Amino acid sequence: MTNKWRLDGKWMAEMYWFLIKFIISFIGIIFSTIIGIIVGVARLSPNYLIRNSAGFYVEFFRNIPLLLQ
Repeated sequence: MTNKWRLDGKWMAEMYWFLIKFIISFIGIIFSTIIGIIVGVARLSPNYLIRNSAGFYVEFFRNIPLLLQ
């Protein structure tokens, strides 16, 4: 009788790639949060160059369709 729940190589490979995807997604979430906070605070800056540079960054990515991002 065969055990259908045995841990073969295919299952381990799938779990490995799931873990890699999870780690990459987590790192992306952390970095995008940090960038968002920095740009958000920069838009509140009284400095003309910093405020407008942050505004350009936001408007640039706001006007690109999600499919291209």
